[in-house]
Amino acid sequence: MKFKNHIQQLKILFFFASMLIGNSAFALNNQCLSSSELSQDRPNPTQGPTQVQTSLYILDIGNIDDHRQEFLADVVVDLQWYDPRLASEKGICRYKLADIWHPSVQIFNQRGVQEYLQHHVEVDKQGKVIYLQRYYGIFSSPLDLRRFPFDEQLLTFTLISFYNSENVKLVFNEKLTGRDEKLTISGWYIGDGSATVSDYMTQSRHAVQENEAFSSLNYSLQTRRDVNYYRWKVLLPLILIVFLSWTVFWIDPSQLGPQMGAAATAMLTLIAFLFSLRGILPPISYLTHMDYFVYGSLALVFITSIESLLTCNLAQSNKLAQAKRMDQWARWIFPSLFLTLIIMFWR
Repeated sequence: MKFKNHIQQLKILFFFASMLIGNSAFALNNQCLSSSELSQDRPNPTQGPTQVQTSLYILDIGNIDDHRQEFLADVVVDLQWYDPRLASEKGICRYKLADIWHPSVQIFNQRGVQEYLQHHVEVDKQGKVIYLQRYYGIFSSPLDLRRFPFDEQLLTFTLISFYNSENVKLVFNEKLTGRDEKLTISGWYIGDGSATVSDYMTQSRHAVQENEAFSSLNYSLQTRRDVNYYRWKVLLPLILIVFLSWTVFWIDPSQLGPQMGAAATAMLTLIAFLFSLRGILPPISYLTHMDYFVYGSLALVFITSIESLLTCNLAQSNKLAQAKRMDQWARWIFPSLFLTLIIMFWR
């Protein structure tokens, strides 16, 4: 996905370049108004809340951590609003963010995020103020893993103005929002983003005013997990272990040693494999799609061992014909049950 407005893209690239080379003097030399002419009051307070055009450009998504319910991202936030008091016929003016009134917008769900651009704004002749900031770091996002590993998740950036909604209103700017086509994340498919604007209500008695509303914007990226890793590293070995347990159905029930040896080998192999999955399966309190499949496979292997024990006992009790009939039925019943489990898993 590319910027729909190429002028804005060039402006961001220029802004990055100027910030990276250290443009403090450059910014101050373009300060058209003196410090005494600048105001910390909100512009046009009698005309309703200040509209802040808000857009995000996702430079990269590096990782999604199922265990910690967070993701690593590199994102540029673009805020634009009008302040006619800063308009000047001198052309483009630049000021320190702290020297003028600004909407005080923060990414609410950030965790240990670094800011890479200086806190400067750019103002054109019409008084349009543009503030760009690049954030890199960890962002929290609740994940619903019930359908793991076939789950789809939303990676959300929540922006909130710390002025209440009577003073500041965030407006989503779709034209300047997008993401880079090439992301470094592996194991996930990253789709398009969508935004919702709403009021964030404070419910804490420690807030300035209980139930106060603040304008917020949620920008969410639709993501889907790539199941190929789990298909080859988890599902295929697990299926082969279950197949291994069925070898007891083709061993003569009178052969107690080979029967119990094969059943025990399959059970121990499965238990060892389950221990190896501890670093793959997310440590959550509820069962996932993968958990049901693993426990279903474990139950089938366990019942296979019980069936093997029963047929051996029948053979030892001179009921060899009955034991063989049980094995013949098991050759059809157990694969049918396992096929049903696989169909339910992939549904």
